[in-house]
Amino acid sequence: MPHAQNTDTNPDIAVSVNAFPFYVSSPAVFLPESLSTAKEAVADGKLTQDEADGLGIESVREAPGGSGPELAVLAAGDTLRRSGFSGSEISCLVHSWIHHSGHDLWSPAHYIAHQLDLRSCTPFGAQHLSNGAALSLDLAASWLATHPGGHCLVTTGDVFPDHNFDRWACDYGVVCGDGGTAALVSTTPVPDAITVHAVFHASLSDLEVMHRCGNPLGPVPDMYGKPIDIRRAKRAYFRQYGTEAFASLSRDVIATVIRTATGHGDRHLPGFSLADAYLPRIGRAGFDATYAAPVQRLTGVVPRFHSNPSGHIGSGDLTANCVEVLKDRTSRRRYSLMLSAGAGFTWTAMLVSTD
Repeated sequence: MPHAQNTDTNPDIAVSVNAFPFYVSSPAVFLPESLSTAKEAVADGKLTQDEADGLGIESVREAPGGSGPELAVLAAGDTLRRSGFSGSEISCLVHSWIHHSGHDLWSPAHYIAHQLDLRSCTPFGAQHLSNGAALSLDLAASWLATHPGGHCLVTTGDVFPDHNFDRWACDYGVVCGDGGTAALVSTTPVPDAITVHAVFHASLSDLEVMHRCGNPLGPVPDMYGKPIDIRRAKRAYFRQYGTEAFASLSRDVIATVIRTATGHGDRHLPGFSLADAYLPRIGRAGFDATYAAPVQRLTGVVPRFHSNPSGHIGSGDLTANCVEVLKDRTSRRRYSLMLSAGAGFTWTAMLVSTD
């Protein structure tokens, strides 16, 4: 099985490649009904009007009193109903998240399996921050390759309550919305599925310091107060290392995974021609400069902005974008590039098609 090969488009950036095809079906997104609006955030002094304009996101969803695993269960219930698979056909469940999951010292993945009555599956968590869905899909396919039979359920779920997380101003160029996502992964073809031809991961682990710069590690949560303030750690990082070094590294890695993915398509997929690209659900300014610009420059594709009305839904952006991939399918084979990234940092590209 051609798994975990290394391709060095840039000699300093190793790209791990899973070229063992798999299938993603019945993707679902659950977004709560309540809204948190940019207009309210500006009125409350959380954002300036210029910052709100740069985000280009009018509102995101919030789930007062809810938890991420509960939203994941709702999305997963939709996925299972539409798939037609029975619970006994689900052999593993991979769940990811970025924020508090509703309880201390427990397994949210097992909770989700319990709520869905999945008695035949092995549940586990994949903690990869905003890149969680991308990693989880790859892990699920790898599980099935070594545990033949059945399908894997991949879920994400996050909520960002105001008292602990300022969804509008916690980070630069990002608005966090509450939501759950789910999808099924199979290693044999299933109807109406996305074919994942290859997955490409590139990591620069020394950048983990960006989210804790100046803060020593500690034994308990919330040592540095509430609400969580990612900007504070990033400001300390940029004072020490400068902004251009990270921007340059990010551009280099993104270009490398794009080139590696499209090069794989040119070499291995007859008639390959990229039709679209689906990108992280961040604010408009970062979306355009960080992701859309290199995609357009390197592939000629102009990606669309899907951050309304969800915002950045924790680990679930890529799974949510799978819904859009299926909406955009045509009667002919259509190749697309999916990009994801998470703090730490890891960037992921997936080369997919629909028929």
